[in-house]
Amino acid sequence: MNARVYKPVALLLNMAVLLLGARAIASAVTEVTSRVIEDENYLNLVKTGTRHNYLSVSSCVGSAEISFWRIRNGQELEASRKFLVAWDGTRLKISSEKVLGPVSPTYLAVFDGLRTTFWGKELFGKDSSKTARIYAGIGPAVNGDWMIYLDPRVHGMMDLSGIDNLRLVCREVLNGDDCLVVEHVRPSPDGKSTNKTLYWVDVDKGFSIVKRQAFSVSDQTGEILLRDESYGLKSYGTDIWGPARYLRTDYDLQGNKSQQISATYNFELNTPVNEDEFSLTLPSGTEVYDETLKEHYTVP
Repeated sequence: MNARVYKPVALLLNMAVLLLGARAIASAVTEVTSRVIEDENYLNLVKTGTRHNYLSVSSCVGSAEISFWRIRNGQELEASRKFLVAWDGTRLKISSEKVLGPVSPTYLAVFDGLRTTFWGKELFGKDSSKTARIYAGIGPAVNGDWMIYLDPRVHGMMDLSGIDNLRLVCREVLNGDDCLVVEHVRPSPDGKSTNKTLYWVDVDKGFSIVKRQAFSVSDQTGEILLRDESYGLKSYGTDIWGPARYLRTDYDLQGNKSQQISATYNFELNTPVNEDEFSLTLPSGTEVYDETLKEHYTVP
């Protein structure tokens, strides 16, 4: 790895005392202090840069195709879905169409900032096109697709400014670009291991995240890679780099591949979103269950 590793403070001081004597402590302290300041400056740069990149996106319109491969109960399953997306910073419309896979859900949903109209055309392999629901908030199904697969700020434009215990690991050249590799370590929910995440922040592409790895670390198992993610980026304007491709591979605790997700994006960012993008006309005869108004009616 083409990297400059940042050594612990105690190690440098101990080496100075053992090898050079007390006189070397002063110069060692100066070197360490300089490095700590440099490291802190880099971390501040990462936090400021990723925050700016995240906030630079105010709207999104376009399409995405997501492919899934996973092993469940010893069987391989494949599915592919195509999404049409419109988002103006508050309102969101998602249309999901099945490309491959018998249980891939298809739906049309519009969130107006307060409530969602959800028309599930085919859910869990069953025709559900005769009913629609209106409920408060964005809802878990729509929010899940948006937050996990479609939000451009999640894929390569993550904001690291809110993570307090980030640590600078090294500098590394990845795909020809200068990257800062930072680490976030936190206890696992069960307290039996530690979750470690590494982020590769591309300085040459607007502080975008081009790679992320997640590990489980414990005394019993050592360090196990659980997830490996890479982000292919493209320019969306001056100093704005966003998603073009995405590849995620998940592994079980034995190191076996358990799931793979790939995506291609055809987005336009920060362009005016036509008002018609947020319209939703339900077919005649659709039964509507409005949970916000406690009403049930049929579309004429």
